[in-house]
Amino acid sequence: MKDDSVIELTNVTKTFGTTKAVNAISLRLLPGEVYGFLGPNGAGKTTTIRMIMDFIRPTQGEISLFGKNNKNGMSYALSNTGFLSADNALYANWTAIQHIECAENLKGGSSDAHKLAKQFGLKLNAQYRHLSSGNKQKLALILALMHRPKLLVLDEPTRGLDPLL
Repeated sequence: MKDDSVIELTNVTKTFGTTKAVNAISLRLLPGEVYGFLGPNGAGKTTTIRMIMDFIRPTQGEISLFGKNNKNGMSYALSNTGFLSADNALYANWTAIQHIECAENLKGGSSDAHKLAKQFGLKLNAQYRHLSSGNKQKLALILALMHRPKLLVLDEPTRGLDPLL
């Protein structure tokens, strides 16, 4: 593992029973690099992202963020990571502003949330359940971006968004 890497996967494999979802993937991303997974459904893209985010653990191999792996400081790495899931599920009765305030309280300090909401054209007082799928995605993007993370992990970030946005 190199300390200057943002993400490093070394021979990462994930199996579910007899199904090999990810097979010995290795990659190293440095600061400023952009990387995308492309492939058909079932190729292991989301599984790899879930392992990077430490939601599931690899069957074999090692993953590190900012030089820290899940054995020695992944919580630091994840606290500097913005994440957008392919399947967002936020609190139905909360407004967008309540979600933002909760994230601000958890992460501490001010954020770019109001500026981003204005740029995206998101109304902050509507309950999540009343938002269109595009506005739900905008809120999820704001939550991922609002604290200016050092690493941004996005799983299908344009799902439901107007192509002009």
